[in-house]
Amino acid sequence: MSSDPNLIISDEYTNEVGNTCRGYGNTLDDAMKSYLSLLDQVTSEAIPSGAQHDALVAFTNVVKQLYGGKTGTLEETSSTLQTTCEDFIAQVDSDDQFRSLNGA
Repeated sequence: MSSDPNLIISDEYTNEVGNTCRGYGNTLDDAMKSYLSLLDQVTSEAIPSGAQHDALVAFTNVVKQLYGGKTGTLEETSSTLQTTCEDFIAQVDSDDQFRSLNGA
C-alpha cells in the first residue's frame, strides 16, 4: 500500500467530528435517562399493577439491559469517539515528525 505524501488531514475537521459525536452522545444519554425515568414512573404510579404493568416492567427491563442501565453508556461511547479523533491527530502528527526527521 503506497502512501500519498500530499495527503492533508484537517485537524480542525477531525476535532469537530469528535466534539460533535461527544455532543450527540451526551444529548442521547440524557434523553435515554429521561425515557427510563418516565418508564419507571409510569410503572410505579400510572399503572401500578396488572397485565399492562407487568408487560411495561418487562419492556423497561429489556430497555435497561440494552442500554446498560443508567450508567451513561452513550456518553461513554461518544467520549471514546472524541478521544479516538484526538489520538488519530496525535498519531498523524507523530508520524509526520518521524518522517520529516528521517527524510521521508
